[in-house]
Amino acid sequence: MPVCRSARNRPGQAVASGSSLVAAVCLAFFLTLLPLRSAFCRTAGMPQAAATLPYGGNVSRETAQRFVQNESWLAALRQAAGKLESRTVVQLGATTRAQRLALTAAVFSPTFRFSPDSGKAEGELTAVARLAEAEDLPTRLRTALRHPEVLALYAAATEAMRGYAKEGRDLLLRAADTRRRHGPEADHIFIRRINSLENRLKALHIYMTVLEQLRGRWAEPAVAARELRRAVKLDADNALLWCALGEAQLQQDLPQAALESLDKAVALMPGLARARYFRGLTQLRLQQSALAEADLTAALELRPDMPQWLRARGAIRMVREDYGPMCEDFNKACMLGDCDGLEAARKRLQCLPPTALSAAVPENPAADAPLPTQPLPPQEQTIPPEPAVSATAQATPATATPPPAPKTAQAVADIPATPPADASASVPPAPADWPSRPGAPRRSVADSATDTP
Repeated sequence: MPVCRSARNRPGQAVASGSSLVAAVCLAFFLTLLPLRSAFCRTAGMPQAAATLPYGGNVSRETAQRFVQNESWLAALRQAAGKLESRTVVQLGATTRAQRLALTAAVFSPTFRFSPDSGKAEGELTAVARLAEAEDLPTRLRTALRHPEVLALYAAATEAMRGYAKEGRDLLLRAADTRRRHGPEADHIFIRRINSLENRLKALHIYMTVLEQLRGRWAEPAVAARELRRAVKLDADNALLWCALGEAQLQQDLPQAALESLDKAVALMPGLARARYFRGLTQLRLQQSALAEADLTAALELRPDMPQWLRARGAIRMVREDYGPMCEDFNKACMLGDCDGLEAARKRLQCLPPTALSAAVPENPAADAPLPTQPLPPQEQTIPPEPAVSATAQATPATATPPPAPKTAQAVADIPATPPADASASVPPAPADWPSRPGAPRRSVADSATDTP
C-alpha cells in the first residue's frame, strides 16, 4: 500500500511508515547475526592452544605442520578436559584424567590456523588449535560415556600421539641445531626417524576419524575397512589399527581376512584384550571352538569386567557342551548387567536355580512328563534296582527269562537325560513279571515257568 498520498492532508503517515521500515530492517539484520553470534560465543569460550616448531633443510614445511598441528591439538584437549571436570555426568563417568582426555577427543572437533602463511624454505611454523563446542554437547557426552570400550580406544590413541609428538619435537629441535652448526643438509641423520613418526601420526589421525562411527558396531564397515587399510600402510606396527581392521572385516563377513588382521594385532600387542576377544569370535565363525574359548579366556583374564565377553564365552562352551562352566559365565554376565545368555539358557531348561530345577522334575517318575534337558553329572545318577526273581524261577533256568546283567556306572552315564523318540528301540525287554500292557493281569515268573512250551 502507498506510504502517503498527500503529505499536506496526512502529515504523520510518512514519518510513521518510515520508522516501521527502519525497525523491520534492523530486526532482520539482528536475526541474521544471531546464529553467528551464538557460534562465536560457543567458540570464544572454548580453549585454544598454540605450538611452534622449526623446519628447513631435509625437514619440509609440511612435515613440521604435521607435528605442530598434533602438538597444539593435544594441548587444547588438555585444557578442555580440565573444563569438563565441573560437569556432573563427567564426574560420574570419567573419573581419571586419561578418560576425560579421551572423552574430550571424542566429542570436540578442532580447527587449526597456521602462521606465517608464506612458504619459505626455512623458518618456524606456528599452529593454533581451537576446539569448537557442539550445540548438543550434553547429549554427545552421554552417548560417548555409554560406550566405555570406545573411549578406551580413544585413550590409547591419544597416549600414542602424545609419545610421538614428544619424540618428534625433540628430533625437529635437534635437526635445527645441527643445521645451524654444520649446514642446511646436515640434518639427514634425523630425517628417516622424523618421516616414520610423521606417518604414524597420519595413521592415528585416520584411526581416530574412523572411531567416530564405532558404537558397538561400525556404522559403515566397508568405509571403515578402506580407511584402516590406508592407515596400516602408513604404520604396519600399530596393533590398534590391525585390530580395528579385523573388526570391520569380520562385520563384512570376511572371517579369514579378519583372522589374519587379528593375528597381527595379537602378535604386536599380546596384552590387547580387544584383539583376543574378536579373534575368538572369528575362530568361532570358522568353527574352531577350542581356539575360540582359549582366546576368550585370555581376553577375560585381562578384562574380567566385560559382560558381553562372558556371554560370548558361555555361548562357545554351549557349543562344546560344557554346560557347567557355561552356566557360570552366563551367571557372571548377568551379575554385570547382561542377562541375555542366562535367559536363553533357562528357556532351554538349563542353568536353572535349585528351586526351579526341583519344580521342573515331576513327583511320579513313571509319569509321561518330560524331564529337564540339562544332563545330571554321572555321580548323581542312580542305578535302578534289579527286579526280584522268585525261587521257582531260579530253580528252572531253562524256561525262565534270565535277569539282566548289572549295569556299571559308565553305562548309566551313557543313558541320555531325555528318552529317545522310539522308546521301543532303546528300552530293554521287560521281565515276565511286568504287565505286558496297562490293565492286563500280572503274570509272575513262576507261572510262566510252568507253562508248557
